[in-house]
Amino acid sequence: MKTLIFLIIFLIPLQQVFAQSDDLVPDVSAADLTILFSVSAAIVIGLVIYLLRDSILRKKTTYDAKDFASKKDHDYEKYHSEWTSDDTEFERPKDVRHREFKKALQDDSLPDCYTILGVQKNATQDEIKKRYRVLVKKLHPDKSRDPLAKEKMAEINRAYEILSDVELRQSYDKYYDAL
Repeated sequence: MKTLIFLIIFLIPLQQVFAQSDDLVPDVSAADLTILFSVSAAIVIGLVIYLLRDSILRKKTTYDAKDFASKKDHDYEKYHSEWTSDDTEFERPKDVRHREFKKALQDDSLPDCYTILGVQKNATQDEIKKRYRVLVKKLHPDKSRDPLAKEKMAEINRAYEILSDVELRQSYDKYYDAL
C-alpha cells in the first residue's frame, strides 16, 4: 500500500516530465523542478517521521526522569569482576598470616586444610583447584539446603586461600607439622 502511494506521488510526475519531449533530455521548467523537489522533500520528511514515530510519541515516565542503577551500562562490571578470574590473589601481608598461624597453633585451632578440601598433603595446585571447585558447586549456600552451608563455605574458602598460595602453604605446612 505504501509503495503504491509512493509510486503514484513520486514517479507519475517524473513520467510526465520525460513524456513531454521526444528527445532523451527532458524539457523541465523551473516550476516543475520546484514542485518535484517539494514533493520528494515532503516524502522524505514523511518517511523519517513515520520511522521515528515510536520515539516521538513515546510517553515519558518517572523511570526516564530518574537515575537508576539498572539504567547504567554494566559492561565494565561484567568483564572486570573479581569473580571472572580463575586465579584469585589474596593480598595479605606475610607477617599477619604468620601471626595468625602462630596464634592458631597456640590455641590448637589451626584447621586441617587438607581434610577440609579432601586432598592429599602432596596434592598439586591443579588438584587443589579442581577439588575446591567441586566443593564450591556442591556446598554453595545458594544451591545447598544445609543450614550450615555458609560456615562450611567459609572453611573451604579459608582452606583454599591457604593451600592455593605456594608461600602460605609452605608456612602452613611448617606450623601444622609442629603440632
